Amino acid sequence: MTPSWARGLLCQVVRPTMATLAVASAAFGQPTADAPAPESSVDQQNQQPPQAERHQHEAQRNPGHQHEREMDHQHEVQQAEPQNEDRMPDHGNQHEGEAQNGHAIHPQPSMEHDHSVQHAEAATGMGAAAHDDTSSEGEHVAPDPPQHAMPAMPYREMAAMMQMDDTERVGRILLDQFEWRHSGKEDAALWELEGWYGGDYNKLWVKSEGERVNGATEDTRVELLWNRVISRWWSAQAGAREDVAAGPSRTWAAVGVQGLAPYWFDVEATLYVADAGRTAARLKTEYDLLLTQRLIVQPEGEINIYGKADPPRQIGSGVSDLNLGIRLRYELRREIAPYVGITWRKLFGGTADQARAVGRDASDVQLALGGRAWW
Repeated sequence: MTPSWARGLLCQVVRPTMATLAVASAAFGQPTADAPAPESSVDQQNQQPPQAERHQHEAQRNPGHQHEREMDHQHEVQQAEPQNEDRMPDHGNQHEGEAQNGHAIHPQPSMEHDHSVQHAEAATGMGAAAHDDTSSEGEHVAPDPPQHAMPAMPYREMAAMMQMDDTERVGRILLDQFEWRHSGKEDAALWELEGWYGGDYNKLWVKSEGERVNGATEDTRVELLWNRVISRWWSAQAGAREDVAAGPSRTWAAVGVQGLAPYWFDVEATLYVADAGRTAARLKTEYDLLLTQRLIVQPEGEINIYGKADPPRQIGSGVSDLNLGIRLRYELRREIAPYVGITWRKLFGGTADQARAVGRDASDVQLALGGRAWW
């Protein structure tokens, strides 16, 4: 039979080693296969006396040895203290101390396990959010298709029900220029008016422009045209033109095109034919440059060409006149816009010669002040 002091010495040597193995196995998450189960507290009390009583007996037998043990223990404690107070406590030393004191060792859960749990919870939350997002889509149900075909009905009734009528007649009147012009020698009043009425494809156009100088009407033109849409941006026009001036009046047959050219230029090109072999051509273009939504600059140009001279009306053959102008208007409302501008007129050929014969200039720059309106 082994004496009690021998068993106590065996426990002092073997148990720290087993505690170290237990701590290492707990850190790796696996129990040690060869580690025996710790003895119960009752066996420990039977095998050895309490640690406090053993220390007391040793102190009584050898006080100097006890003092050396206390000094060594204090030195070990100072070495075991962490250098940084913010460091985490050493769970391995804690488990070793508990094993020496005879307490059961409970391994701490690993950080990998905590991260896996967090990832699982996050995945569960994302899945729930995705389910909430798709739940509204699942609740939406498309309406049933029409069960009955639309019955046959007159065009007027269908247009009234759908509020769409391709044959509806509409109209507009535009007073494009109504202005007073001033030059160094004379003042003049000028107007340019047009209006149309009809449907989407066919309209009736009326155009009129004229000029009064020193209280006398010098040049007035009125056109009555049928307008037919021939493409997305262009219309064909055909009709009649009547010239009324100081000389004899002239009647012309007219044919031409009107529309929107590339880069948003409004273009009018018309050919005219009259009796006695008279022919003429007129080309006009203008462009709206928006500085703001209400402040607009409008440059324009017009040229007239005649195939045959008409001395009673002081018109020569070839290029008769060129008119260029620029106007700045401000739209108080979309329908009303006052403007100010400058115009330049140049006469050519026989037309310039006949103007000089009656004491007029072949070239003239004028200041324009007027307004624009439409209904």
